[in-house]
Amino acid sequence: SATITIMLGCSLANVRVLANSDIAKSKAFERRLIFMSSLSFTVGVRPPVALGEYRPKLPGLQGDGSRYWTETGKRHLPFIGIDSHRVAFYDAVSLASPVCEGQIMKLGILKTDTVRPEWVPEFGEYPDMFMALLGRLDPQLEFEVYDAERSEYPDDINAVDAYLITGSKSSVYEDKAWIRTLEDFVRELDRHGKKMIGICFGHQLIAQALGGRTTKSDKGWGVGLHTYAFDKAPAWHDQGDADFSVLVSHQDQVVAVPEGTQVLASSDFCENAVCQNGDHILTFQGHPEFIPAYSQEIMDLRREVIGEDVYSGGVASLQGQPERDRIGRWILNFLKS
Repeated sequence: SATITIMLGCSLANVRVLANSDIAKSKAFERRLIFMSSLSFTVGVRPPVALGEYRPKLPGLQGDGSRYWTETGKRHLPFIGIDSHRVAFYDAVSLASPVCEGQIMKLGILKTDTVRPEWVPEFGEYPDMFMALLGRLDPQLEFEVYDAERSEYPDDINAVDAYLITGSKSSVYEDKAWIRTLEDFVRELDRHGKKMIGICFGHQLIAQALGGRTTKSDKGWGVGLHTYAFDKAPAWHDQGDADFSVLVSHQDQVVAVPEGTQVLASSDFCENAVCQNGDHILTFQGHPEFIPAYSQEIMDLRREVIGEDVYSGGVASLQGQPERDRIGRWILNFLKS
C-alpha cells in the first residue's frame, strides 16, 4: 500500500490509500488538490499501489461506502477524486486546531434521485458530488443527507443550518406523493426563513412549491455546457464576469417564478436560470456538482431521446470548462451571508 501524509499547516493526518488496478499500473504521480481558496497542499503517491479499498487509519472512523463520520458528531466527510478514481479523504481540518477555527455550518442535502448503480463507483451518489465540491471549498462544512424519495426528513428543521435540494430525473409536476411531501417541506422552510439551495429539479420544485410554474419546455433538451449571464451581480457574487458556464441536463424549465423572486441570470435557452427569493432562497437550473465525464455518461444514455443534433452539440461543448468552483463559492457565500 501507499501512505499519504497530508500537512495543512494546522492539522496532520495519515491516510492509507489502496487503489484499483488502473492506478496500480500507472507511473508515479503527484496531484495538487485545492481544499479551499486560501489553502492548498500537495499529495504524492508512489507505486506500487496494492489493490483493495481505501480505509483511513484514524480512531473512531466509521463509514458505509458513501459517507464517513467520527463516533462523535457524526461528521460526514467529502470524497476527493485522484486520477478520476473516487477516494474518500478524512478531513484533517476537522481535527480540533485553533489555527483552523471558524464558522462551522451543517448543510442538509435533500436527495431526490439515485445515480445508476454502474456509475456509482466512479461518480458517487448525488449527495457525494455536492459534498466533494462544497467540502473541498470549505473543509469545515458538515453534511447530513435526507432521502426525500423515501420521505426522510429531520424531526426538527433546525437540525441543520440550511438545505440543498438535488437534481432528479423526475419532473416536479409528476403525480408522486414524495414530490408533494417535499413541496410541503419547502413551504415550511420558507415560512421559517430557512436558507435553501435548489439545483435543477430543486430549482424547479422550489419555484412550483411557492407559486411559480414548471413545464416541459418547447425548446427541448439542454445538455452539456451552457453559459448564462447575470443582469446584476448580487452581494454574494464575486463581482467578476457576468457570464458563467455550467453543465446542464434538463428538458423542464421554470416558466413563471413565484411572487417576490428575482431572476438574476438567464440565457436565450433558459430565461430563469438563477433565481433568488428574499435572503434565504437561491436556485440554479445548472449542475455545479457535475463533472464533464458524468455529463458525457448522461448524454450517451439519452442520445436517442435528446436527438443527434443536440447530442453532438452537447458533447462538443464539453471542450469548455465548467465554472464549478466559482458557483460553489457563490453558494457558500450565500449560505453564510
